[in-house]
Amino acid sequence: MLAAEPGVIVTAVDIAETDAVNAAIASEPEVIVVEEGGAVDAADIVRRSHCSLVLDVDITTTSAWSLRRESLSTRPDDFLATIRAAIGGTPKGETDRILQPSPIPG
Repeated sequence: MLAAEPGVIVTAVDIAETDAVNAAIASEPEVIVVEEGGAVDAADIVRRSHCSLVLDVDITTTSAWSLRRESLSTRPDDFLATIRAAIGGTPKGETDRILQPSPIPG
């Protein structure tokens, strides 16, 4: 399916072949797609590669998850702004979920 898309280069490897998986990761692709529940999971790929997007696909359902690698500032204000953007506000009826600072013991 993906290989038929213009501009998309697909290299398929069997996750049971460790050398093939290692070679594929070493080639530093921009996107890696893994099958959920396989021997290699999406979190492992994020740890082992520098690709910007990992897609975790469950072929038994219509669900897929994305894990994105983004460069973030560790400045407290920037880091907090990233967290606020990710949670996208407070869900209806859940005003108690507003992000609050944790108390510092001592």
